[in-house]
Amino acid sequence: MSLTLTEIHRINTGIVRPDDLTLMDLIVLQTRRHANYLRNNLKDIEDDALAESYKQKIQAGINKVIQNDVSIAKNILPHFTNAIGNTQDYSDIKALDTDGWINLVESEIADLFEMINGITPEEKQAYDDY
Repeated sequence: MSLTLTEIHRINTGIVRPDDLTLMDLIVLQTRRHANYLRNNLKDIEDDALAESYKQKIQAGINKVIQNDVSIAKNILPHFTNAIGNTQDYSDIKALDTDGWINLVESEIADLFEMINGITPEEKQAYDDY
């Protein structure tokens, strides 16, 4: 049930996309929503270098999003299709309505935001444990 390179290309280029907006628009909107959530829920960190590193990297990503820098969202797009490529069937993706696309993007955005911002598993674990 993995996507072929041709199927991934069709999703990345918008041949297969949500009805009401482009996949890129959806990723930009979800990235902004996620950045706003993170900004409002960042923990105060003291005396934990890994957790502090996580926070600094996430804060830098949040700042880019707040400043309407869409580079993070542009970087998320190909990683999104790769992420869903091993878990979704192409015919199921083609059949998604806009709400289905929104749910699919929402399910991946947090991990992809961290990956794009260079978060390591150790930093994430330290932050989560703090």
